[in-house]
Amino acid sequence: MAVLAAPFLFASEPPWALAKTNPTGKGNCALCERLKFCGKSASLRSLSCPASAAKLLDLLAVPAAEREFSALRPERRVKAGAMLPPPAPIFPRYVEAEEKA
Repeated sequence: MAVLAAPFLFASEPPWALAKTNPTGKGNCALCERLKFCGKSASLRSLSCPASAAKLLDLLAVPAAEREFSALRPERRVKAGAMLPPPAPIFPRYVEAEEKA
């Protein structure tokens, strides 16, 4: 159920907008919570789609030793000030083939 709600979390309170209005408060907290959600979600999906989950965990700079289910604990989160790699696509973009006339 939480996965279905994730897009609404970003739409209702975009972290980048909150960070501009209050850079030391709610914006940073909102972004941290979303990053934590993405990391846990990727770890849980590693059994069903391991390559995609690994790409997401790479983008979140989660070390290989912390990708096991046993590492899913509250204190595991992206460290403050951590340098993350540039964003990259995880899934290929779907483009419908044009119908030839």
